[in-house]
Amino acid sequence: MEFSKEQALQAIDRERVPVCCASDQVWDNPETAFQEFKSVDILCELLEKEAASVKVLSTSDKWIGITYKEDIEPAQESFSRMITAGCYPENLWI
Repeated sequence: MEFSKEQALQAIDRERVPVCCASDQVWDNPETAFQEFKSVDILCELLEKEAASVKVLSTSDKWIGITYKEDIEPAQESFSRMITAGCYPENLWI
């Protein structure tokens, strides 16, 4: 079952406040060397409070990940192409 971009954006908007709060907590507690314990606790707490839910969706889109500093530029280029193609809004990062 695939969802439209509009449905995905609506779901993001519904969960914006608790998800942004959790994001801020993860940002405030940086973890290095793939030792991600605090962030897992923060996200589990978010899910346990039912402030957010997780649903795995199928997609044919390519995943873009940033693990290393060298991954940033290719990811930025990929997002720029998708914004230009209309896959994402121009104000994606606002």
